[in-house]
Amino acid sequence: MDKQRRPLGVRIIKIMLKTVLFFLVFFVVLVLLVQTAPVQDFIREKAVTWLEKKLNTRVAVGKIYIDFPKDVVIENLYLEDRNKDTLLSGGKIKADITLFKLLSSQIEINEVYLESITAKVKRELPDTIFNFQFILDAFASKAAGNNTAKTDTANNITIKKITLNKIRLVYKDIITGHDVESAIDHFETKISLFDLAHSRFDVPSFKMDGFTAKVYQSKPLVKPEPVAKDMADAKKPIALQLNFKEVALEKINLDYRNDVSAFYVNLDLLKLLVHPDKLDLPNRLIDLNDFILQGTTASIRLGKTEQAKIVAKETKQEVKSQAESGWKVNVALL
Repeated sequence: MDKQRRPLGVRIIKIMLKTVLFFLVFFVVLVLLVQTAPVQDFIREKAVTWLEKKLNTRVAVGKIYIDFPKDVVIENLYLEDRNKDTLLSGGKIKADITLFKLLSSQIEINEVYLESITAKVKRELPDTIFNFQFILDAFASKAAGNNTAKTDTANNITIKKITLNKIRLVYKDIITGHDVESAIDHFETKISLFDLAHSRFDVPSFKMDGFTAKVYQSKPLVKPEPVAKDMADAKKPIALQLNFKEVALEKINLDYRNDVSAFYVNLDLLKLLVHPDKLDLPNRLIDLNDFILQGTTASIRLGKTEQAKIVAKETKQEVKSQAESGWKVNVALL
């Protein structure tokens, strides 16, 4: 007599449970393997090879750590531009990403952390494009002409926090005549709303401690413009919607020089603390709860050249245009 067979439903459930258990074990083993040094070295080598082929330039990565399911850490990154000059180098890049959101084409970045990074952005003749343009071209979508695709992509990106430590930026633009060297000791910001598609951003805190910048410009600062144009520009709608709860700046130093226009600015700021109540850029309204400025010196020096006279005239004209465009700034009294 044949052994009594189990009901079909029981057998199906048993098969499903075994299948789920298999995938669960496989997933756990995969996660554990990804966190081992040999597997991470394998991933690093494959990533470097793929990037070098994709970008057609030299790429080097010292280490890659993957702390599943969130953190991806890259150390000792080096990237060259097409002229074999350094484009990006340094230290440590950490991205806290909700990896499971990637399954639904959502890019949710809980934190971007950069440490000891140097970036060199240049635009030189005979080219009229920046030295990083080849990266944008390499990763450009085939449907780049589709505005809907651009909007959808922007809607799928969320960034909640950005932290920078020991960052250096070198910027040289022969087209505009800018030669800039800047450095950030520490910067951090939290973002509660990141709507790139509609230019809406809510930033609970914006803090910078230690920033220096030397900005040298070798072309005229401004060109003469009709008053009507300045007025029209000042009245153009402002699409950006930006809200801050706290802005804290410490140890800020700015040195701007333009020998052509004989215009020089120096700012040495010890501390600035601002708590905005309302920041309504589209309606040109700024309400501040408090405004604290300590230990700050600033100087503006203007020469006697013809270009300096143009700067003075255009500055006065611009200030008048902005004042007549309806800006309102209110500061609460303590």
